[in-house]
Amino acid sequence: MMALTTDATPRIHLEPSQVLKDDHRVKRLIATLSEGIFYDIDSKKASEILQECLKICGGSNETLSQVLQDKFFGDHTPFYWAITNKDPQSHALPLLEELAFYGGALTKETQEDIVEAFRVKFDSVVYSTMKHRLMRVSTLDTCSPSFFQGGEHSPIVTASSEYDGVTTVRFEIPRFFDRLLADGELSLQFYALRATFCLSVSVTRKGDGRSRPRWDFNLAELPPSGHRPMGIYTVLQIHSEDGREKHARSYGGFYHPAPPKMEVDELRLVEFYRTPYTANERGALSGELTLNKASR
Repeated sequence: MMALTTDATPRIHLEPSQVLKDDHRVKRLIATLSEGIFYDIDSKKASEILQECLKICGGSNETLSQVLQDKFFGDHTPFYWAITNKDPQSHALPLLEELAFYGGALTKETQEDIVEAFRVKFDSVVYSTMKHRLMRVSTLDTCSPSFFQGGEHSPIVTASSEYDGVTTVRFEIPRFFDRLLADGELSLQFYALRATFCLSVSVTRKGDGRSRPRWDFNLAELPPSGHRPMGIYTVLQIHSEDGREKHARSYGGFYHPAPPKMEVDELRLVEFYRTPYTANERGALSGELTLNKASR
């Protein structure tokens, strides 16, 4: 890795165009930012990286803001690369936080590049931290309103394409039974297969006073206006922990021009009985969906 300089920020006024037309400065920016994009770093290192970028831009925050929103880094902005190269085992992204701080007010083009990154690698935690900056583009409601709001109660959804046409979506929903009985429903929106999906859970009651309520999963694609949903195969797995071992229960593969209701045939689970699937410290239901785009 290149060593970051520690000298004082030079006060040389440079316009963004001057920086971007200077091949040496652009290479220095790419080399510096790469340390935070392709390697694991902490917040201190992320701050040092952006301080170095500030020096390369002549010490001007305004110039740096505009440079960071240019697609000089592999045909995308550094925001895109920070998101698509995040550690899949972590929801922390210190470089993105620093980029957002120095980037300031984001242009529509930059916001679109950020959304494109989330379409490649989605993380609901990271997305939620950036959503308030995406005012000029359409955004997702990552989770429906709930009595159990924020912090440790927030559901987590991640999705990444393993290869063309196949995406694995992982989810964890804390206080699952509590949430459904208090709210009556739950919906999670996310990007996968470069499309927008909604995974919802609804509770049904027979009202005869003798039957227990039960819940069902529904998966729906939310295509743009005028577009038809894609054909898709889906496989649902629900995870449980037994001591130190983890188990997964699969609930078949489905195909439909639009994704169908996915019925979980574990009666005790869907009728709110205490089971290994939710009997954990957070009362969380976790699992994954494999989405396979059907070939035409």
